Amino acid sequence: DNSIIQKSYLKVIESEDSSDLIVTVSLDPEFKKEKSNNPETKTGLSYYELNINPYLDALYENIESVDPLVATFGNFLRDIKLTGGIEVKDNIYTEQGNLQIPETTISTLLGFLSMGSSEEAQTEEIYSDMTKEDWYYDDVNNLAEQISLDLILDTQMDYETFQISIEPSKEITRKEFILMITDLLYSEEVYELNIQHLQQLEQEQNNIETTEVLSKEDFFVDYNDPDQLGFYNIMYAKKIGLVKGDEGKNTLRPNDSLSRAEAITLLARSFDSLKDAEIKNVELEFEDVPSDAWYMENLKRAVKNNVVKGTSPTTFSPTQKLNRAGAITLLNRLNKQILKLY
Repeated sequence: DNSIIQKSYLKVIESEDSSDLIVTVSLDPEFKKEKSNNPETKTGLSYYELNINPYLDALYENIESVDPLVATFGNFLRDIKLTGGIEVKDNIYTEQGNLQIPETTISTLLGFLSMGSSEEAQTEEIYSDMTKEDWYYDDVNNLAEQISLDLILDTQMDYETFQISIEPSKEITRKEFILMITDLLYSEEVYELNIQHLQQLEQEQNNIETTEVLSKEDFFVDYNDPDQLGFYNIMYAKKIGLVKGDEGKNTLRPNDSLSRAEAITLLARSFDSLKDAEIKNVELEFEDVPSDAWYMENLKRAVKNNVVKGTSPTTFSPTQKLNRAGAITLLNRLNKQILKLY
């Protein structure tokens, strides 16, 4: 498969006596082949090991192009390996291969397939910790069809029940919220930035004059690895002013939780329907929002567009941390407004 070959990482390791050549091919950048104790190893024998993980690079490099089902199914392939040896003796090649599939993986696959074909499975909820009675049920399902929600939130699957937990009451992080916004609104632009930066790095490596798309000075101090999940989403968000980082520190604080006021601000910077909203005559009745609050204009835009509601008729609770259910609902409301325009 060409896609596998192109994403392979090749490592050549020589044994201590330099007579044996061990070749390891892996699709997982973190994969490391320990020193081989293969009793058949001898002069002229090459040993190879292939991890069948083609989904890994795609997930982390091109978040916007990954089908959630691919991400889920890919976990089943994590432990499948192809091993073998090629011996050269008197110009005769002798090859022996072995496909290793752990019993647990086979059981998991069979269980998944049988569950998917049953009538009962068709009626089960996508997320085990969410039901149709939950107020955020439709918003979660709708947004999950638009973006790579499982990947962004790193949802976990129970391999005994084959159900995924979305943890709706868990606090949303700054990184997760930014990734959801950019995946929904700017997936093509993020992909283009990714490609341009990779081309820049390749040209720099080959000492070819190039146009600088991103420099290390552009990176956040605490989110500066291009291999990190959603790195180019974050970089594009910074490029368009969606996120600016802490003044004087250039930090993103990706894993910090997000307040309701902060979330409204990020949305107002992203959606044209909020940026262009006329708020001259908008009056708020929230007693916990000072008239000079730094987020006042953004809150008025959100209220006018029916994107956000108070936690009570007289309170907005600006410092209250936003959970996953609330964040998804806010995004889906805005997304539905956009869809109505077309």
